[in-house]
Amino acid sequence: MPVGDNPVSSLQSPDEALELTGWGSLALDSSYSADLETLGAILKDAQGLSYDLTALNTQITALFQLNTVPNGSAALARRLAAIRSAMTQS
Repeated sequence: MPVGDNPVSSLQSPDEALELTGWGSLALDSSYSADLETLGAILKDAQGLSYDLTALNTQITALFQLNTVPNGSAALARRLAAIRSAMTQS
């Protein structure tokens, strides 16, 4: 095997890993399965949080860009209304 080749990284499925180990099968107890389900739920929540943070970042960028600073009291009033609207929609 050439230097730098990693047989583990070339695995295409968990079944191939079992074939390499010589184990016929792999059995997980109920607590391990429950832990995997909990980790899956945490991952799903984290992905949702990532989307929320991305949306928030987009709103902040749109509302507070320096090149869109209001240049008068009417423009400031419109900007503040847009900020309030964005805050109530979130």
